[in-house]
Amino acid sequence: MKSLFSSQWKASKQVRKQRKYRMNAPTHTKRTFMAAMLEKKLSEKHGRKSIELRKGDEVKVMRGSFKNRQGKVSIVDVRNTRIQIDGLQRTKRGVRNL
Repeated sequence: MKSLFSSQWKASKQVRKQRKYRMNAPTHTKRTFMAAMLEKKLSEKHGRKSIELRKGDEVKVMRGSFKNRQGKVSIVDVRNTRIQIDGLQRTKRGVRNL
């Protein structure tokens, strides 16, 4: 895997190559990385288990400090593979008073 991105590349056990593949992927490929699992009803309706995220989708957080919270997707950042959910925001740590 010498080039920045190769669509022919299948898989590797080496984490650095997996990370390189994800970071150097074009945006249309990165969009598929940003998929979320569907509820049973929706997966039966659409005939698939997961679907790409869009602005306005209702999501439930499954990991981290906001686990089991629900919210609406306000921003989908495909370039940095991040999403922003309304109502979920970390509090800014205060500056220590000396």
